[in-house]
Amino acid sequence: MTTTVLDIEELSNGRFNVYKGKELLLKSCRDPEFEAARALVDAGVTGWMKTRHKGSETIAFELEIEKAAKLSTLTPDKGTLAIRKWVPFNKTAFK
Repeated sequence: MTTTVLDIEELSNGRFNVYKGKELLLKSCRDPEFEAARALVDAGVTGWMKTRHKGSETIAFELEIEKAAKLSTLTPDKGTLAIRKWVPFNKTAFK
C-alpha cells in the first residue's frame, strides 16, 4: 500500500499551505489534513498519508486517505477540537 507524505506550512489567521513534495497541493486552507485527503481522493490517490510540519521530519498525523476524506475538524468558540463527518459547503445557498 502506498504512503503519501505531505508537508503543512502554517500561514496566518488559521490558514495553511499543503505540499506533496515540492508541489503545492492546497493553498490557504483551513483544515489541512482533511482537505488534503479530499484532494488526494479527487486525484485518484489512495492508501495512507503522513503529515508533518514543513521543515520537520517528525510525523504529526498518519491517516487513511479514503476515511480522512469523509471527515472535518470542528473548532467551536470554547477552544476545543472535535472531528466530525464532512458536509460539503452548499454554494447555491447564497445565490
